[in-house]
Amino acid sequence: MTDQPTDPRDTITDGDFRRATALLTHYVTNDNPGVLAVIEEAEAADRMRGLVWGLTGVFIGLSPSWNAQSVPVLREFVRVFAERESA
Repeated sequence: MTDQPTDPRDTITDGDFRRATALLTHYVTNDNPGVLAVIEEAEAADRMRGLVWGLTGVFIGLSPSWNAQSVPVLREFVRVFAERESA
């Protein structure tokens, strides 16, 4: 039997993935204010753990093909997760 998270902050949400993909998009485009805005949003929502897990998941998913052409893909992820988060 696998241990399940007991703290809700250890469960990755669509919002965590949205923030993770947004943070990476801002980072690769040298948008430091955007990076800071994402971090501040995660902190205000008490989702820093989720942000880290989301970054890990997104990075693992993209790492085989990571390059400058990944930015449009990241932006699409931000859009999709934002829609799912607000649904």
